Amino acid sequence: MEAIVRTRVLEMKSTALFYSEQFFYLFYVLKNEMTVKLGASFEKVKEGQFLIVNRYTLGQCRSDQGCLVQVIQIDAERAAAFYPEIQDLIFKAETLRWKDRSDTFQSGRDQIFLSDCLNFIMEEEPQDKALSCQADFILSLLCLEYTVFNDQLKYYQYMSIEKKDRLFHVLRYLRKDLHEKITLREAAQAAGVTPQHLSTLWKEVFGMSFMDYVMKLRLEQAEKRLFFSDMNITDLILDCGFSDRKSFYRNFHEMYGCSPSQWKQRWRAAPSQYSVLDQSQIRPLLSKFRKENNLFEKPMDSMMYRKYQRLSVMSETVLRKMLTVTVDLTDTLNMETESIQPLVMFGYDLLMRWAVRYNWTLRILLPMDFMKYENQAEAYNAVTLDEYVLQSLLRFGRFYLTRWQVDLICQNEKEIVEAEKIQAKLADQGILNVSVLF
Repeated sequence: MEAIVRTRVLEMKSTALFYSEQFFYLFYVLKNEMTVKLGASFEKVKEGQFLIVNRYTLGQCRSDQGCLVQVIQIDAERAAAFYPEIQDLIFKAETLRWKDRSDTFQSGRDQIFLSDCLNFIMEEEPQDKALSCQADFILSLLCLEYTVFNDQLKYYQYMSIEKKDRLFHVLRYLRKDLHEKITLREAAQAAGVTPQHLSTLWKEVFGMSFMDYVMKLRLEQAEKRLFFSDMNITDLILDCGFSDRKSFYRNFHEMYGCSPSQWKQRWRAAPSQYSVLDQSQIRPLLSKFRKENNLFEKPMDSMMYRKYQRLSVMSETVLRKMLTVTVDLTDTLNMETESIQPLVMFGYDLLMRWAVRYNWTLRILLPMDFMKYENQAEAYNAVTLDEYVLQSLLRFGRFYLTRWQVDLICQNEKEIVEAEKIQAKLADQGILNVSVLF
């Protein structure tokens, strides 16, 4: 069975132009630096940094001095069987610089994500399934953390699943009908919202007006046609939805800084200059790279993920009969320091997906020992209850928190007082299913 997520390490000076509607790519620079062309923009990716290239994006990589880069290819269509939203998500294309993040929890997530990309290089490809453990982790964190939408706290975080589906419906509608005349009113009607609401939401999420976004998509499609088809300019203009030749040339020059023919001449002949490294060449480099960049040397672990693994081998009939799944996080807190990482959220996300799917209640037993890790979050990158709530809202919406229950386990009077404070704080946010147990 061919893997959904595949990786290789390249010693690279340049790639030819690439474009895909099925795959998106992750580039992780392990040595030196490279420049990546993404449409009309250019991203410089330095050693230890990471870049996501979305589907429907025309890209090309160059490195004057040569670089070592891990390339991860993800089949979005097949990955959607496990993560349905991945078909519609747009990932943040800017370089991922975990060292530059000021938020501790976010930094820990980035650090783990980058560590696990390296672990994926050495992981043996499973023979009996299309998604390995490390690949599963990479997909989950991509969906949880590195999307355009996850940055938009004002609107998107608290949108219902139905409204999110409407937004994605508009994105699909735009890509399908770019050659037609598109208006904000028609798109809003397709989404089942008012034009004013769609306009406000669109600007908040994408940082530009709806019609500016449509123009961007049309120009990107025109660029792709320039390189990958023999279509004459008149047919190209009509195929991409431009009203006339003058409008097309004016907007193309504004975005790319030159005429279509000049742009084509500049990039079409880009050669491929790279070689693929085998594991014997890669292995000696990874330990040094991890040490220099303060990355973990082994896959992370958590009781959440172990519970998910045990459930994943059960039959559909048994899973549908279950009412409650209980996870005791005592053992997670007793694991070695490196394991008390936000990877707990990875297992939590997987379990919450199943709780929603099978109408379970996910019951988490959380000893008040976790408070000492919260108070030392900068050192341990511990997971806080606020982060469980935030990720639940972000992914599933407020309604599905009814499928979530936390029992705070106390050992003494002091812990009971602290647990009651947490209970009251969450109750103020409308989260009522938190119990204090002694």
